[in-house]
Amino acid sequence: MSKREAKQRKTFAKQQMQHMTPQVEDDLIATLRELITLEKDLEATKIQMTLKSDFNLHDAFAIFDTDRDGSITPIEFTEGLAAIGVYPTNEEVELYFKRYDSSKTNTLGFKEFSKSLQASDPYYTNML
Repeated sequence: MSKREAKQRKTFAKQQMQHMTPQVEDDLIATLRELITLEKDLEATKIQMTLKSDFNLHDAFAIFDTDRDGSITPIEFTEGLAAIGVYPTNEEVELYFKRYDSSKTNTLGFKEFSKSLQASDPYYTNML
């Protein structure tokens, strides 16, 4: 982006924020900062998992796909997490499925499950 474009963008953003109360503006800025931090932390966690020599997605998927039908239901996911000492709320499981169930079947196939654990950087994704 050129300096001119950056200046225009900044001017436009300031104009848009004039429509907000100072409290809403502060809340928006705080929310965006927190989201960026959370995304950065999540990416770092996914990279760390990828770098573990004994981790593979097929074994991880098998923890949850207990009936071996090639998909994970919310119940299987919850039970699999409990088996490894993680106890999410129903709302947390629902959110996970909403985020990663791209087929909208209320199940996760291997590809969807894998996407939830893969870093966005292709260098690391290709390691799995």
